[in-house]
Amino acid sequence: MHSKKKEISKKVIFTLGTLFSMGLLTPNLQAATSVSECTYFIAPNGSDKKGTGSANSPWETIYYASSKIRPGMTLCARGGIYYGQGGRIWHSSGKPNSPVTFTNYPKEEPVFDGEWGETGTNGNFLIFTNNSWIVVDGIKAQHFADEWGNGTINFTQDGGPVNDIIIQNCKFYDNGTHYSKDHHIYLAAGSKNITIRNNLFVRASASAVQANHTPAPIGIKIYNNVMIGGSLMKVSGSQAWGIMMSDGNDVQIYNNTIYGMRIGGIEFNYNTAAPAGPYFVQNNLIVKTGDAAIRVTSPYTKYFSSDYNLFFGNKTDVAFGGKNMTLSQFASSTSNDKHSISADPLFVSSGSNFHLTSKSPAIDKGKAMNALALDIEGSARPSGAALDIGAYEYKSAASASPKASFSASTLSFANTNVSAQSAAKTLTISNSGNAPLIIKSLKTMGDFSVAPSSTCLSGKSYAPGSNCIVNVIFAPTTAGVRSGSLSVESNSVPSAINISLSGTGVAVKPVASISVRALDFGYVKVGTKSTVQIVTLTNTGNAPLTITQAFAISPNFGSAGLGTCKTNVAYAPGQSCTASVVFLPRALGLQTGSMTMVTNASTQSVTLSGKGSR
Repeated sequence: MHSKKKEISKKVIFTLGTLFSMGLLTPNLQAATSVSECTYFIAPNGSDKKGTGSANSPWETIYYASSKIRPGMTLCARGGIYYGQGGRIWHSSGKPNSPVTFTNYPKEEPVFDGEWGETGTNGNFLIFTNNSWIVVDGIKAQHFADEWGNGTINFTQDGGPVNDIIIQNCKFYDNGTHYSKDHHIYLAAGSKNITIRNNLFVRASASAVQANHTPAPIGIKIYNNVMIGGSLMKVSGSQAWGIMMSDGNDVQIYNNTIYGMRIGGIEFNYNTAAPAGPYFVQNNLIVKTGDAAIRVTSPYTKYFSSDYNLFFGNKTDVAFGGKNMTLSQFASSTSNDKHSISADPLFVSSGSNFHLTSKSPAIDKGKAMNALALDIEGSARPSGAALDIGAYEYKSAASASPKASFSASTLSFANTNVSAQSAAKTLTISNSGNAPLIIKSLKTMGDFSVAPSSTCLSGKSYAPGSNCIVNVIFAPTTAGVRSGSLSVESNSVPSAINISLSGTGVAVKPVASISVRALDFGYVKVGTKSTVQIVTLTNTGNAPLTITQAFAISPNFGSAGLGTCKTNVAYAPGQSCTASVVFLPRALGLQTGSMTMVTNASTQSVTLSGKGSR
């Protein structure tokens, strides 16, 4: 359907971009569950030149880091936004039962932003060529564009075969600036054994997933995905298709929720190679397509089978062998879709929340699938008498429950003066369950308190997928290490969670420091005075310093009257003043004395010496 990419470049061009998100529940992140599973790390502020790939010294780019991992290793991406990572060729492969994994750091979301780069062959996010046995898990990719009409994640055999790759639990948002060209995922010639599951796809200029070119990709599984069309951000129009199989054999498409495509939901069309099948479409929920929910052109029809799907609001339910048909016409004239449904799926909120309500006709109307034990959010399926149609399994009120997830288990504060107040530390509480989370109480112990700026409030309910923050303040009452806790009680299980709090109180006191401890005036003619020497007094403490008495200076020495220090004046921490001293010899030979400074912190003395001469 599109021109094949002629070469793969490594050049990156930067433009501006913005972060966009929708109010949808997040696919279940079944990635690394603990830091111990991470072999190496990348971060937005990492460095390929100076980093070691460790948690404390991460690398920056996928391009560099992927060359370092080996079978069985995991590359974890820290949360934050990554720019300048377009056109990156993945550099490593795993082995059977020992893949290489690229995943999110536990409980963090890495966002890779292409900044709408009009970069030709560099407009992809990841390029797989001559790679195998790879898992991409828990990553978000947005704002990528490729003028060749390839994908944000692109599979191509230009550099060698591509096989046994899983893309799961990822999010793809607003990719493409070329009308009906750019795809979220593009499976080019020769791809084998590719699994695409549990992903959220939101707006691409062409398809969420397309397979194309000779030799046809083979062994494709696409399931438990949510695919949402809608108006594009950088080109006039809206997303064309959910899934476009222009070429491909041994294709299984099941339990996907596809909504709002300009042309079609699932298409088998535009082949460049003779189809060989089989093509299996089951348990999919396809709503509001501008043309056909399912289109199967003549070369594909004899290898095609479908059933247990739900159709609603589409211009045409099925276009089969060039003939447009309603679901009932298609079911009566072929052996397909005998158990499929034409009805409103009754989403929680059509267009924004695609969970099923209790009255949805999709509930218990799907057919069991081997190895399909979880839905897109990781909930067990079936939850009722049979599998539900679409990506989400309905959860009844009896089975629904909230789950409070916390961004940290400890909060450590910077050293803070006694009786002063620290900057707030933020704890995020997320509801990762499937029922409203109610915060019952927030209680602190020790020298800590919850700031009024917190959005987590006692008695307030938080919907599934939402979060709130608790801002905690440290106000030490005494010096030394201080410890405490924040107790969060909710309707989650467990009902109470304690977050450990710690900080160090710093005693508040002035400290008097002087610039010199001794002044030597050398030889000075009797009856004259020396040049002036200066002593600087500085408050190096953390409370006001006051000079409580006039400086006492021994005979034969005196003040030059040029200093700035004054009695009963408060000098703030870090402030200084000066005292000026001269030598006034009245006799020949060595003469000694001192200058004494009395403050509310301490008494400081400067030794004075000089020699009278003729």
